[in-house]
Amino acid sequence: MKKYRSAEGKNPHRVSPVNRIRIGDWRAADPRATTCNPMSYRLFIATPLPPAVKAALAAAQTRLGRGGAPIKWVAPSSMHLTLRFLGETDTTLLPTIGPTIRQSIQGYPAFQLSLTHVSAFPNTRHPNVVWAGVGGAVEALGRLAGEIERAMVAIGFQPEKRAFRPHLTLGRARHGAAQTALERLGDTIRALPQLPPVAWLAQHVSLLRSELQPGGPIYTEIADCQLAGDPQSDITLA
Repeated sequence: MKKYRSAEGKNPHRVSPVNRIRIGDWRAADPRATTCNPMSYRLFIATPLPPAVKAALAAAQTRLGRGGAPIKWVAPSSMHLTLRFLGETDTTLLPTIGPTIRQSIQGYPAFQLSLTHVSAFPNTRHPNVVWAGVGGAVEALGRLAGEIERAMVAIGFQPEKRAFRPHLTLGRARHGAAQTALERLGDTIRALPQLPPVAWLAQHVSLLRSELQPGGPIYTEIADCQLAGDPQSDITLA
């Protein structure tokens, strides 16, 4: 299984409430809890990014960080496009999740995506999460995420309450960051030009484990599912 470490101290894919999955005992757990079930894995589903895309995103991070922005940046090697966060999941479900993902996307064509711009959640006036936008075959991406969502709900996961908003997390504001520093970061984000139109072919969906460590999360690929068919876009790969 592949492993890679994020430079962040916190998982950029945190969703509240976290679904803590147990056989016959489905309940929501506090994501701030310091204890976890030793027989559970913190899981999410994502599509990987090629080196050219990570390089473009790293360049954007460099430009944004020149003013000493109070941000914990995501390591480029750990960047990916999240499709569904699963949370703490009983390990007995692992033999079910991978095959369920494969079945839900069987025959689904690969498609092309591209980088667009940099923005922030909840907005650039209060940039708590800095992210890069995704363009290209976003409708195909949304349908893929929808198929995975329905498949996960069918095997017992709680439905995702938030609408799917595709983005690539670049970093998160540090705890206690001064508002003036965040405002300067917001100004920098708004002044940043469009990202280079780097395009890539999304043709894999991965089930990943996130292990929270003092030095940042370690991601382990548990299953890899490949899309098939012709790309659903006429974007030219960079």
